[in-house]
Amino acid sequence: MEQNLVSRLRRRVRGDAEEPTLRRLWREHASGADFPDEFANISFVTIPQLKLIASELRVGPGKTLVDLGCGMAGPALWVARETGARLVGVDFSAVAVGLATSRAADLGMSGQALFVTGTFAIRASRPRRRRGDE
Repeated sequence: MEQNLVSRLRRRVRGDAEEPTLRRLWREHASGADFPDEFANISFVTIPQLKLIASELRVGPGKTLVDLGCGMAGPALWVARETGARLVGVDFSAVAVGLATSRAADLGMSGQALFVTGTFAIRASRPRRRRGDE
């Protein structure tokens, strides 16, 4: 059953689902017509914004881009492909991590991208010590 859900989500995000009108509207009003279908996502980031992010972060070959809350990782995979940077994506959703991992494989980027399920929640089991505390 989970595989069916993953397949349906993948089809919807990539635009080959039974809702072409939604995909067209999303491209026109959110992601932009220049956003490659293979990196389709459900955020409002555009290619010019991704170029600016990559430039400001100075990512490139030999560098690692970390995407916290990566979801299906379309934008982060695009940046990694365009810059040659390695990518590490973290999301609390195992379904999203599975989709991101499949997408990286489909793009031939498995050796460049790693996705893991996890969070950065701090567990308050004991007080933290500060530097200088005894």
